[in-house]
Amino acid sequence: GGLASWRVKLIDERLAAPGKSPTIGELAALCSLSPRHLARAFRVSRGYSLGEHILQARIDAAKRLLAQDQSITAIAGQLGFSSLAGFSFASGAVLAFLQASFAHGR
Repeated sequence: GGLASWRVKLIDERLAAPGKSPTIGELAALCSLSPRHLARAFRVSRGYSLGEHILQARIDAAKRLLAQDQSITAIAGQLGFSSLAGFSFASGAVLAFLQASFAHGR
């Protein structure tokens, strides 16, 4: 079956917290489930993978920080990356969004 709504809420609250994004293992521990069971139940509940959800949470966080006129380097640090290179590698979609936003006058 799917994931209980209270577990989805726990995941979303953890993803909204500042700092480095949690691993699937950390989220599984938070929900008292195995990583495999969490991943499977999350997909049933939401229709997409937990990894995609984590990436979307990063994109949303980057958008909020960008709206505060912070630099890409500052945003990378606030999202838990020690360098812009690590940020770029780990979340290329976020960096592409940020670069496109700056290219459009932000």
